[in-house]
Amino acid sequence: MIVEAVIITDLFQTYTGKRGKRSVRVLNCIERRRADQPALKSTFDFILSQLDEETHPNNLCDKHIILGITEVRPGFGGRPQLLGTIVKVK
Repeated sequence: MIVEAVIITDLFQTYTGKRGKRSVRVLNCIERRRADQPALKSTFDFILSQLDEETHPNNLCDKHIILGITEVRPGFGGRPQLLGTIVKVK
């Protein structure tokens, strides 16, 4: 699935899991569509992969991006978490 979105915040989430402390980069996004097309009503979190973190090391806040989504899962506070790759940064 392809999603066009605007990044609201770009931050790191740190938590302690089974294998110790882990830090992941999370993009808080809102879907961007034309007025005549349906869009998500709430924001979503996009978890960056290791390859995307190396490709896009700078802060991506307020950028338009195109995402290739491979997995959707429930996140904290009812906000969905999306996994995949960044196809293009505008």
